[in-house]
Amino acid sequence: MTSRVPQARFYPLNYIRASDYDTVALQLKESEYSLLTLNGALVRDTASFLTAASTDLLQGIPAPNWSSFEDSFRDLIWTLDDRFVALVWTDAHRMLQGGLGDLVTALTLFTRVSELLKGNHTVLAVFLFGDGPNFPQINE
Repeated sequence: MTSRVPQARFYPLNYIRASDYDTVALQLKESEYSLLTLNGALVRDTASFLTAASTDLLQGIPAPNWSSFEDSFRDLIWTLDDRFVALVWTDAHRMLQGGLGDLVTALTLFTRVSELLKGNHTVLAVFLFGDGPNFPQINE
């Protein structure tokens, strides 16, 4: 019997223990989600987020501020022919070590993009993987 991601996979924002990454990634692929991955190992604040996002998500397109990132990220997803897209952010707990306000800004942005994409019949779900009490283990 395999683990299944609970209905939370349909929520715009999901917080999951890092050790469940493989299980969730497999389930997302089986559920026909395209995965975009943000490596959060070095992400601690706005500047490091925008640098990583430019490299990992925007194919090197610079994002000098939140507004430019939001526009480029939304446009990227619109160019995909996929109806279901999952942003997988690894090591998201690192933002809690001094960049909580920046994390809230990023999540607000992702929620806004998710709402905009609904009009295009595209589902964007964000999965933050991390360690610590803010990232629960998925239900078996």
